[in-house]
Amino acid sequence: MKSDHLLGLIPSLDNAPLSEWIRLLGGFSILLFVAKSIHSLLFSPLGHVPGPWYTSFTSLELAIHCLRFQKCEYIQGLFNKYGPVVRIGPNKVAFLDSDSVKIVYGTGRFNKSSWYKGVQICDQDHAMTTLDHAGHAIRRKTFTQFYAPAHLAKYQPEIHDAVLELMKILDILDGSVSIDCLPLFRHMMVDINGITMFGSHIGVIHEWGSGGEHPLSTAVSDFPKRGALKGLLPSLLWSLVSSIPNSRWQQFCVADRVLVDFVGKRVKETSRFLKEHPEQEKDAGRSTLLSTLLLYRYSNTDEAVPEQDVLTESIAHLIAGSDTTATTLAYICWELSKRPDIMRSLREEIDLAMPDARSIPDIQVLQNLPYLNALLKEGLRLYSAAPAMLERVVPIGKDFAVHNVAIPGDTIVGSQAWSSHRRPEIFPQPEKFMPERWLPGAETEEMLAHFMPYGYGSRNCAGQNMSQLMLRILVTSLARNFDVVSKVSETNDKTMSMRDSFVMFPAALECKLSFVPRSNL
Repeated sequence: MKSDHLLGLIPSLDNAPLSEWIRLLGGFSILLFVAKSIHSLLFSPLGHVPGPWYTSFTSLELAIHCLRFQKCEYIQGLFNKYGPVVRIGPNKVAFLDSDSVKIVYGTGRFNKSSWYKGVQICDQDHAMTTLDHAGHAIRRKTFTQFYAPAHLAKYQPEIHDAVLELMKILDILDGSVSIDCLPLFRHMMVDINGITMFGSHIGVIHEWGSGGEHPLSTAVSDFPKRGALKGLLPSLLWSLVSSIPNSRWQQFCVADRVLVDFVGKRVKETSRFLKEHPEQEKDAGRSTLLSTLLLYRYSNTDEAVPEQDVLTESIAHLIAGSDTTATTLAYICWELSKRPDIMRSLREEIDLAMPDARSIPDIQVLQNLPYLNALLKEGLRLYSAAPAMLERVVPIGKDFAVHNVAIPGDTIVGSQAWSSHRRPEIFPQPEKFMPERWLPGAETEEMLAHFMPYGYGSRNCAGQNMSQLMLRILVTSLARNFDVVSKVSETNDKTMSMRDSFVMFPAALECKLSFVPRSNL
């Protein structure tokens, strides 16, 4: 009878209006959330991990900071408050420890979290989005030889020509106006990657010089931010949000399709060329990324890489190799505009190494310039283009602890270069740009152990050799030929305050500088 009485309190739903259904389902959802929250708060296996109490049942604050593009700073703040191991969500822990970095990203072979699926290309995997180590290793072998330093060096003539084209454009501008060098450098990198990856002289930098914005360069810039947002939102919500009828927003949401259209044509052209000219398979002197992928054969089956994989891999490399290097370069140029002492020290070295201002030295010469090397390391320390937390999953059944804090299996863990590069006990005055800290005799093993601008371990950035090559050539060429000038009213600490969507960018979304031709060349 008691149960009948209780059931009588619930309104009959046979003929209930829709509002009754919504009210009942809403109430049930709230009760379920409260019950799960209480259970997680009291019984979670991560209950002993330091952190805000509410992270035991919600990631809302983390999500809010992600939407504000301030995730790195948020996690840094938690480290400052709670120490080197901190819970940032119901099943997520961030840590700051170089020994644990070696385990998680190295010897432990922890797999990636599902977050990386947000940066798939048209819902297709590439090396970065392949979660398991074994699958990634197979994919990475298909392009490893392309990024060998000796192989990339063979593209120097074309790279030098492209950089000299940039110099001519800046000569014409004559330092008369401030220019946003973020799209400028991105266009430069897209052009160079077009040559080395696809064998295509796209002419992107020429279009920028004519006052235009190439849609391919725009898509390269949009994609990482789009991926971060897509990875944060539930798939249904992303479907709704991506349907908002705004032309610029739609361009942003379909960035991957723009890239597929461009690269897809190059894949078909290169594939057809290699079939018509099979002798190219014997030419191991120099190859584009596309031909490297198309000619690769898996050792266990002797099969070719599927064309869809060639497409997605090539697009991923174009994105990763363009906007990131351009952003770091822009920040370095901003520092040079503020610090005549640094520019002076740099020029004392490069003016001797590059006596002819329009004859770029071989990369072997640039690699042996101590102050240039120190400058680039400091730029990568403070302005690493991908400083975000690199998520991994603790293997089930595997013991793992950070600073004696046990982390159970299936927990998402990660460290971030942002925090590793700002430890004051390792890098005194961590927010100050100090190239001299990396000079021979000053650089320490501890500094190198905490230096991870390209990630760490077997899943680090495959294109880091290309990034280093381009930074050396571009910084040298710009400093040798131009005075870099910034107006505080346009470009300052506030406008250049760093934001992150996995990759980093300035708060103002621009970096306005002027490049004045040197008078004493």
